[in-house]
Amino acid sequence: MKDLNEQKQGVGIRGRTLSEHHLTRYFSALFNPPSYRWAKQHLQLRSGWFIAIPPTKFCSTAGFFKKEGFAVGAMRKDYYICPRQKRKVKLAIPRIKARMPSASYSIRSSESQEARQLLLHTSTMNTLFPACFVEMPASTEHRRAPFYLAAEEYIAHRFPTGNYLFSWQLAPTVVMGRHQIAHQEVDLDYCRAEGIDVVRRKSGGGAIFADEGNIMWSLIAEEGPVEPLFQAYAQRVAEALGQLGAEVKVTGRNDLTLAQGGKICGNAFYHLPHRNIIHGTMLYDTDPPRMQAALHPEEAKLTSKGVASVRSRIALLKDHLSFGVSELRRRLRPLLCDRTLTLQADDVCAIEEIERSYYDPAYLYGQSLRHTLTRQARFEGCGTIAVQLALQGSLIGTIQLNGDFFELGSATESFQLAFENQPYTRQSLEKAVAEKHPERSIRGLSAADLLSLLLPETNRL
Repeated sequence: MKDLNEQKQGVGIRGRTLSEHHLTRYFSALFNPPSYRWAKQHLQLRSGWFIAIPPTKFCSTAGFFKKEGFAVGAMRKDYYICPRQKRKVKLAIPRIKARMPSASYSIRSSESQEARQLLLHTSTMNTLFPACFVEMPASTEHRRAPFYLAAEEYIAHRFPTGNYLFSWQLAPTVVMGRHQIAHQEVDLDYCRAEGIDVVRRKSGGGAIFADEGNIMWSLIAEEGPVEPLFQAYAQRVAEALGQLGAEVKVTGRNDLTLAQGGKICGNAFYHLPHRNIIHGTMLYDTDPPRMQAALHPEEAKLTSKGVASVRSRIALLKDHLSFGVSELRRRLRPLLCDRTLTLQADDVCAIEEIERSYYDPAYLYGQSLRHTLTRQARFEGCGTIAVQLALQGSLIGTIQLNGDFFELGSATESFQLAFENQPYTRQSLEKAVAEKHPERSIRGLSAADLLSLLLPETNRL
């Protein structure tokens, strides 16, 4: 292979030559110990070449590369490497404006697809980790989930360029995906009766159940292609768990499963301007029957194209580790982060302002497609009543009545006044009937009859 100064054209990958931008990604594999020797040999790097290192990596890697015979310096962004210029290269930490030669550099045409993927994957992983750990004040421990979801947004909008990671734990909570219909995915009345919080996140994917046996992780990363970012995050977490004694692999849509089988981590992501946010669960322990009851309504016969969760078989990390969930959380931190930034009181106040938007009923229950629910029954002394409820997500919108009943007032208006913008749950409907008494607008209809019409036992949520 020719020297970069001599090479005029590159063979490239599948007929495509590599630009300077691609080179910076490939050469970043050098900064990962497992791939360094292979990359150096494969790319035929030589002593005396110049490597420019981002300041965040400089202290930890400069000494190593000097011992390897490279000239080193610091750059603001990205990794650069090129044959050392004839003039003396300034090696001080201030930025060195070294440029790649105009000719493109090629990867051997015999390089396997697996090797290319390894380089690209390692490059992305190196730009993500180690991240900066965001330390939360003690007063924020065990807040409701929207506080931490709002913290992701706050960090994304307010913190300087970089990658930030923090962890959190919750009281029993169901966290729905962005596009899910609440009453189809969650037994809302069971959750209320059991004190299980129900919230919605801004990322896609399915509903998850979390409690004190889960560790939740949030990564706020710089903008870039999602797939390699998502894969690198999942792979690094898997490697960290492996270092602690749990053999884990990445499967499906970047979920983590134990080598023996069973899902222990699920991850999701979404975009903000100039940022990507990845968050996920890490299942150390849980109450499976409670999880099953919270996430599985008994029956939902709604016409909809909403997303249904994938009910994956789970496993528990406690069966494969010799320490508790708090210790797991503590040990993972230095494996994923190398520095810390602590939030202050004014940061918490700003996060709480963002948090409020997560409790808006229209956001919590109204996200998803419009669909119609029809209920019909005949009652002695009243007649046949058919009710059509237009639902936006799980929120009741317009109501239409049909049948051979007799009105004592405007039944449609009474029903609309009682039920509009109410979540379609037994608790909400019982409260509306008790306060508004829409049944009084129809002759012979009792409150109990109305509730049995709206929520028959075979379909109660």
